Parts: sequence; C-alpha cells; structure tokens
Amino acid sequence: MKLSMSKNYSFKHNQDGLVSFMVALFIMLMLTLIVLSFATITRREQRQTLDDQLSSQAFYAAETGVNDARKVLSTTPNKSVTDCNLGAAGFSNNVLDGASGLISYTCLLINPSPSSLQYPDIPQGTSQIFPVTSASGTNITSITVNWQNKLTNSTSNRGINCPTSGNGFPTITSYTASCDMPVLRIDIVPLGAIAPNRPNLIANTKTFFMFPQKNIGAQTVNFSTANTGDIVRGNCLTTTSPLCGLTITNLSQPSYFLRIRAIYEDASVSITASDVSNPTINLSGAQAIIDSTGKANDVLRRIQVRIPVIGASNVPAPDFAIQSANSICKRFFVGAGINAGTDQTDSVCIPDQL
Repeated sequence: MKLSMSKNYSFKHNQDGLVSFMVALFIMLMLTLIVLSFATITRREQRQTLDDQLSSQAFYAAETGVNDARKVLSTTPNKSVTDCNLGAAGFSNNVLDGASGLISYTCLLINPSPSSLQYPDIPQGTSQIFPVTSASGTNITSITVNWQNKLTNSTSNRGINCPTSGNGFPTITSYTASCDMPVLRIDIVPLGAIAPNRPNLIANTKTFFMFPQKNIGAQTVNFSTANTGDIVRGNCLTTTSPLCGLTITNLSQPSYFLRIRAIYEDASVSITASDVSNPTINLSGAQAIIDSTGKANDVLRRIQVRIPVIGASNVPAPDFAIQSANSICKRFFVGAGINAGTDQTDSVCIPDQL
C-alpha cells in the first residue's frame, strides 16, 4: 500500500477588514478637517469682531485727541506739535480707559501753518471768508486759487467746456447745460496796511469773477492794476485735480483777507501763496492740520483733519447787508426833532401795488 504524502494547501486572502479600516480612517480625516475649518472660521470671525470693536475704540481715541487739540487751539491758535511726546506737548491725559490703560491716543501732531488752505465744500450761492497770512511774516507776492466742482475727482473729470464770459454772465440754464465747473467771485483786501476807514477799505478791495476756460494756458491777474469787478479767466485742464487755476500777482503785504463765493455750482477750492524767495509758503491764522493716532489694545487708527483757526482776525462776516429773492420796499425819512424811521402806511410800500 502506497501512502501519498502530497497535500494541497489553499490560502484565502480576506481584505475586508483592511478596506473598512481605510474607509473609517478617511472619514475620520475628513471630519477632522471639517471641524478644524469650522474652528478656524469661528476664530477668524471672533477676531474680526474683536478687531472691529478695537478699531472703533481706537478711532474714538483718535477723535478724542483731535478734540483735545481743538480745545488747545481755541486759546493758543499758534500751538505747534511736531513729535509724539505727549507729555512735553501738554497732552498727558491721553488715556481713555483708566482701568487697563489699553485705550488711548498715542500720538498727536498739530500744524498751525499748512502750506495750503483747503475748502472742499463751498455750496453754490454761499461764501467762505478767511485770512491768507504769511507764517514767517514775509510779504506775499502772489496767491494761487485752484478750484473745481466739489463732485469732481482726479479719475472722473467732469465737463469743463464752459461758455466764455464775454462782458457779462450767462443765464444759469445756458451755463450749466454745457459746464459744471463753478464760477468764483473773489474779494481780496490787504490787512493792516491801510488806514481803518471806509474809503481806504473800498479803494483797496479788489473783486474778480473767475470763469473756467479749457486749456488756455497759465492765467494771472494783477491785483494793483485790475479794476474791481473784472471778469477773468482761469485755466482748466482735463488731466489734473483741481482742474482750474488762476494766480493773483503783484501783491506786497504779509496778510490778505479773501472772500470766495461759488456761483452756478458747488465749489472745492484750495489756496496757496508765494513770496519773493519761495514758490509755496506756510500760511497761518486760517487752518490747522491735526494728525491723531488712537490705540486700543494692539489696533491703531490714525486720522488727519483740518479745522478753522478761531481768532480775532477770523470773524465770520455776512455776504450782504440785506438779501431777498422778492421785491423790497424801504422808505427812510429824517425830520427835525424825530428819530429815523420807516413809513409803512404809504401806498408805495403796499405789496399789491409794487
């Protein structure tokens, strides 16, 4: 009898457990990524909310610095601060949050003599009155007026195909149909160099009406020889902002008073001046630039503003002694032994007979 020693061995490879393990691992990885993503988004939202809150607090801290500077300038118009040493500048009470000290304004700069005066919004039909005074005391030789419609910006220039002035003013309908650059009325008078009486004031006050004209080259007007009420042209370009400009020359005093009135459109105006040695000089007594930086925790906010300088030489004045859109009847009489008065019973002043 023969015995067979050969055996057939059969191996079955079952991989079901490995596949299940890999699927479970993949699902766990995906869930982990989803949880981490949501956690990151949540932290980001929380940080954004915190940053918004801190940014608002830092902005209010910077505004507090502006208000503190404004208060100082109301009593000391020439106050100048050129570095961030708040204690030396007299602004040691700069901390708003006394408990933690995390909210404060950390830097406050004041420039009472900027190199230009900016008036970005002079409404049509109203005036802006201000002094143009050399900060160094030198005689001003020229004043340059740059202006444009207040809605104009450097990337969106508006229409400057304005009608020529001729010897008079066009109607507002015909003017605004093709041009939205304002006309400016400029009244200019030297300060401190004339006798304080009405005839000298009238003789030394010059008035110009500046009409915008496109690409006519640099324009100047002579202060001394021009007749008051002259209509002059300002050069307007299409690639710069402000668009229109005109220079008043032949000036010879350290300080002038200007009244600028916008006609036809709202105006944005900037003023610069020069003396015999410098094309641009610093101007005092009209505006101050305040640069304030606020801090809340680790968030900083910096703001810069211009404020008018309030002083004895910068008192607002009315545009007219009397102004009305309707007819006015005023009769004035003086008699012996009686005071001046008005006669309101005369038929000339009855409205339905005007």
